Amino acid sequence: ASNISRPTMASIDKDKQLEYNLAVLKRRDAAITEVLKMAGHVVLYQFNEDSQSWDLKKVEGSLFVVARTTAPRHMFVVLNRLSSQNLVEAVTAEFQMELNDQFLLYRNDASEIIGIWFYSPPERAAIAALL
Repeated sequence: ASNISRPTMASIDKDKQLEYNLAVLKRRDAAITEVLKMAGHVVLYQFNEDSQSWDLKKVEGSLFVVARTTAPRHMFVVLNRLSSQNLVEAVTAEFQMELNDQFLLYRNDASEIIGIWFYSPPERAAIAALL
């Protein structure tokens, strides 16, 4: 018996999906060189400081943490299924985030508190560890 491991159909499909997603992302930003991590489905919420509650943002879809050739060197992108307005956030030395039971929380450049809900908790933990 051979010790050479053969790629499974699932891993081939995943590689093809990553290649496709990278191509889609590069069409929007030619500086993107690599998808570091992805989450299949996320929904974004914004904390409303006046009402002390979470408001649904009109952003949901797949989230990608990407590397780029120019500054910012890393960012995450949500390819929005609800509109043509994708969410793009730079991940710089100033980027602050927090992980809780439900969300990955961060403050954006406009000082808004954003919560990202992940359909898959393991994806939330993997993305948080990377950021």
